[in-house]
Amino acid sequence: MDTNEYPAEHADELAERIRAYRLTNGITQRELADQLGVTQQSVARWEQGSPPRRYMLRVIESLLGENHEGGQPTGLADIIGIHPPAGGLLPRPIQDARKTYVQGCLKLLERGERLPNRVLLLLADELGWGEGDS
Repeated sequence: MDTNEYPAEHADELAERIRAYRLTNGITQRELADQLGVTQQSVARWEQGSPPRRYMLRVIESLLGENHEGGQPTGLADIIGIHPPAGGLLPRPIQDARKTYVQGCLKLLERGERLPNRVLLLLADELGWGEGDS
């Protein structure tokens, strides 16, 4: 398996969650793609069971949110088990992918490109923007 890809054994479950989120919120694949900063084709592939790149997981997770209902894992990070151990770090390939994604987004911002609000929130979280602000 490519270390940049989402684990294939969980792709069907992810496909169902993405599609359910989209249908529940009454949005098209294109609208969801715009929220995530990807193409409509990417969303279509994910809904058909093709795994997204790992760096997209955090963006998708921020959109779908983490939630536990009746003790069952319903958040994407819970489903695929990429939570770092207590006091630990995520595996190196995931750290590297996140860093690459953030750097790419910052380059787009420097060029004056517009990013979806969800991506901006992810950047703010990753970079600690707004921490300690009153």
